[in-house]
Amino acid sequence: MAMIFEARGEFERAITYYRCALLIIQHIDSDDAELFSTVYHGMATSFQKQGKLMAALHFYQKALKVENQVLPTAHPSIATTYTNIGQLHFTMKNMAPAFDCMHKALTILLDVLPKNHPQLAITYGCIGGMYFSLGQDLEAIDHCLKAEATIDQSTLASDHKIREDIYLSVCALANRNKWNDISIRINHKIVELFNARTPPDLYWVAFYGNNLGKMYFDKGNRDLAVKYHNLALDSIQQLPRTEINKRLYASIVDAFQYIGYFDISREHFTLLLQEEIDGKSSFAANLHNKLGVLYDSKRQDLLAIQHYTAA
Repeated sequence: MAMIFEARGEFERAITYYRCALLIIQHIDSDDAELFSTVYHGMATSFQKQGKLMAALHFYQKALKVENQVLPTAHPSIATTYTNIGQLHFTMKNMAPAFDCMHKALTILLDVLPKNHPQLAITYGCIGGMYFSLGQDLEAIDHCLKAEATIDQSTLASDHKIREDIYLSVCALANRNKWNDISIRINHKIVELFNARTPPDLYWVAFYGNNLGKMYFDKGNRDLAVKYHNLALDSIQQLPRTEINKRLYASIVDAFQYIGYFDISREHFTLLLQEEIDGKSSFAANLHNKLGVLYDSKRQDLLAIQHYTAA
């Protein structure tokens, strides 16, 4: 019953039933450590979801004490409990015990799991994310790259959510530190992942394809820049013209303007302007301004003035 109420989000009732279960186990003088551990974990989870972190920590520690008494030193269940305690400490800003518990979990998992197991990748990624949030980017990238290498060796589907989370973490780190070679490599993987979805997630294919185009242009590889900007353009054109899609579309066209493709930029800015229902919207004004800049760059002064005036 406790697990049912917990699944429903009725945590107070769940805790009441967990306490009843604990009393029953103690009354029958059971030495079933697994039962105690299950109840302690359930209580800890319910308290944690209520934001009662000290109570949650108390019951996770009771579960860990039981597990350490009856399980082998290197056991996945102990690693899970260390992970829960580590993440709880991190939420409470107790950094030293947080990292200590996470590294203990990782040590156990490295000992008992295959080197390509997704849980290893998740744990590397969690530790990397903790370092990332503290601004310790060298430690963060070390763990996130290990997460990436592990997940790439796993048998998970090519578009699995765990892959996505890990790739995006590496991408955020690489972008923040301008590690361009890592950025290009991971953006390729992200584009392939979103393209592998059924149906393809075209917004993100367009977004990360456009990023790839910009990075290749900055490296002086114009051909690959055009290739990925075209991928972005083809992808975004297949989507409905919602506000977020229109803004990405305009950003992709901006990229073509930046690399000197005047005709493509003019064509698509004009198309977006024609499709804009509210001709006085801020988006329409922005498009007029972009067209004004385009015509200005080609010394077509009359057309430039017309669009600047409309803007």
